[in-house]
Amino acid sequence: MCALFGVLGASVLLSSPARAQVSGAITVQNDDRFRGRSVSEGEPVASAAVVYDHESGLSAGGSVVGTTNGSGVGVLRASGHVGYATSVGDGWAVDGGVVVQTYTNRYSSGRSQSFVETYGGVTWEQLALHVSYSPSYLDAGLETLYVEINAVQDLGAGFRANARAGVLQRLSGDGSFGGENTRWDAQIGVIKDFERLSAFVNFSTAGSGEGTYFDGPWQGRNAVIFGVSRSF
Repeated sequence: MCALFGVLGASVLLSSPARAQVSGAITVQNDDRFRGRSVSEGEPVASAAVVYDHESGLSAGGSVVGTTNGSGVGVLRASGHVGYATSVGDGWAVDGGVVVQTYTNRYSSGRSQSFVETYGGVTWEQLALHVSYSPSYLDAGLETLYVEINAVQDLGAGFRANARAGVLQRLSGDGSFGGENTRWDAQIGVIKDFERLSAFVNFSTAGSGEGTYFDGPWQGRNAVIFGVSRSF
């Protein structure tokens, strides 16, 4: 399953060579954060994600996220991807693909917008490194590169630890991230598995500055994200 479509409150399902199957998850959590910043104004969200992995290594999937941000309950964002992953031996695998994300006006910026990213990466056992490129990041006219490393460690007794760190770099375009051309973010957390139900808690932090597309006091640099997920 593609790392970009991990569930469990932004914890990661590391990329691996695909097996012919359909899998997915329904998740409820207290906030929706994208690369360290809230995209739901700190409001709770519920998401549904599904991925089809083919024996050839091709995969495709998508997700829909609903929120209470705004008037009543509504759709916050939707995303889809196509990708390919293959094993290169000794626990190593490589993958790549394209991701499209669309936000409604319930998104924290208050306006609808979409963007496309291409990605590529390498996985070794429980470690993964990915690089993503967007010609117009979050529809803000910024050409960006995002480098991300993820790790998952089995702790035994149904517990797993997860960690992630990333750096977003502006390559061109007008504007910046709160006066900076680079922004970092990181996350660490613990997952407890109960057969197909999992509970998780993550601590998320990010670099300073509101930036071009993040505004508001609820965009705190630090946050605790918790929730439950049901896989199928």
